[in-house]
Parts: sequence; C-alpha cells; structure tokens
Amino acid sequence: MPVAQLVRQKAAQSVANELITNQDSLTLLKNLFRTSISTICHFRGLLPPECFEECTVAGLHISMLVPNAHPDIDKLNSWLQDGVFDALKKNYLRKVVLGIYTRTDPEKLVESYTFRVTLVHGQPTLTLGSDTQEKSQEEPQVDPRTRAKDATVTMLRSLIGQTQEMAPLGLKEWRMRMKIYYIRGAVPDGYTPQNFVSSRSKSDDEFDFDHISVGDIDTPYHDMTVTVARAGDKASDVKASGRRGKGTTAKAKSVPKAGKSRSVKRVGRR
Repeated sequence: MPVAQLVRQKAAQSVANELITNQDSLTLLKNLFRTSISTICHFRGLLPPECFEECTVAGLHISMLVPNAHPDIDKLNSWLQDGVFDALKKNYLRKVVLGIYTRTDPEKLVESYTFRVTLVHGQPTLTLGSDTQEKSQEEPQVDPRTRAKDATVTMLRSLIGQTQEMAPLGLKEWRMRMKIYYIRGAVPDGYTPQNFVSSRSKSDDEFDFDHISVGDIDTPYHDMTVTVARAGDKASDVKASGRRGKGTTAKAKSVPKAGKSRSVKRVGRR
C-alpha cells in the first residue's frame, strides 16, 4: 500500500476512534436495549400504562419503563443489567432473544425479538485501491456519532412501526423469557449470570417463521441488528434447523403477566 494511502487510512481510523470510544459504543447499545424493550412492552401491551413514562430519545417520543413501578420491570432490568450488559462489557455477547410464550404451553413461542451483536474490535475497515476509492477517502468523513444517532432513530422508528402494526397478542395470560447466547469459546467455565440458568438445548426461539428486519447500527466497536418474528408469519421455505443457535445459552426465569399468578417456571439444565 502506498505511504499516502496508509497515512490516510490511519488518520481516518484515528478520527473515528476519537469521535466515538468503546465506552460510547457500549453506552449506545445499552440505551438501545432499554428503549427497544420498553417499546416492545408498551406497544405489545405487556405491562399496564402506569408502568411507563414519556421520554424523548434522539427526538423521538418513547414510552420508557418506570423503575420499581412493577415487579416485572425489576425482573427485566435485572436480566439486562446482570445478564446482557455484563456479557456485553466482557465481550461475551453474541445474541439476545426476548420471547413471549403462552402460559398454557410455556414452550409455545408466540413472538420473539432478536438482538444480534458483532464485535468489530475498534478497527473500522477502509478499502483503498482504485482512484475512485482514493478520492472518496479524501472527502470529509461522516461523523460516527451522527451516523450512530441517525441509525438509532431509524431503528427505533422501525421497531415502533412494527410493534404497532402487529396484530394484538390475543392472550389473557403469557410468559416472557430472555435468552442470552454467547460467543463460542469466549465464556469461562461456570459463568452464569444471576437469575439465569445454563442451557445447551436446541434453540426453540429460532423457529420457521419469517424474521422481519428492524434495522442495524454499527460503530467502530460493535455492529447490532434487530429482527422480529411472530407465529402468524410462517414461511414455508425457511427451516428452523438452519437457524439453531450454537454455543452456550442462558435462559432467564419467566415473567408472568401483570396482575396474574406469580408462579414462575424455572428453566432447568438439560
């Protein structure tokens, strides 16, 4: 690679890393998890109205879960803090699935929301070679913060639209379960977050339904994509066996519907 190209590449990488740090990236993803799950709970009617408060996120009006307003909110926050965020910080996290199940058949999945995270290791890839590519790299770089903010707004708008347009759950009682999938080989033996149990069973959340893309966000450190699937959106040409998760899986206890029986099924080791 010519010296001039190498200098430009290093300069571009330096600018990107100065504008958005690894901590900024982690904070962005944490906030996106919180706002996304609040949006899902609000528009899918999983918790009563008094459990939410109106907030503005990047110019969008979002109904956020109110801490300590309901035992189920405390459980969700615990799942995020002790399970998702700890794995994210330690670079273990590969995927998070929030599933809604029927209470009469706790293994029957009705809807799922999948968050996939990919590590980029702080090295944004810049392709330099042809004259056209060289010229494009000499132009002012897009501010990574602006790009991440725009992508966040786009993703949240899409999630709001999807959850509003979906047919009502039609369930009087339901269970909620969160599963965390780790990067194979990254997790030390015996690592199990509080309120989760280890499981190596097949992925029953990766069923043969269409997964609708909500959007994606990329920073110099992480890529994140979000998809939605619902039992009524079965696709005959998609096979569940082709989408089974690999690696360690952690399943959280189920959250019963607000105001219903507090019996909780603990997912045992298989």
